[in-house]
Amino acid sequence: DEKDEIRKPLKWNHLRIRAVGAHIQVWLNGKAIVDYTDPNPQPEHVAAGVIGLQTYGAEGHAGWVQFKGFTVTDLAASP
Repeated sequence: DEKDEIRKPLKWNHLRIRAVGAHIQVWLNGKAIVDYTDPNPQPEHVAAGVIGLQTYGAEGHAGWVQFKGFTVTDLAASP
């Protein structure tokens, strides 16, 4: 969100990520921002137990990132 209409600069933002196999969905502060299925997923990237977090600094947004309240839910175990 280059215009910061969704992201709250210099404040805590709520990021929800749902990853099931090659299908990834992301919500930022309650707004859906990504719904993507990788057409050619690498097996090691979709294996059970693999988690990776990465950020890219967009113009004017370079710097650091922090995470708090990080939880992981096993969707297979959810009702």
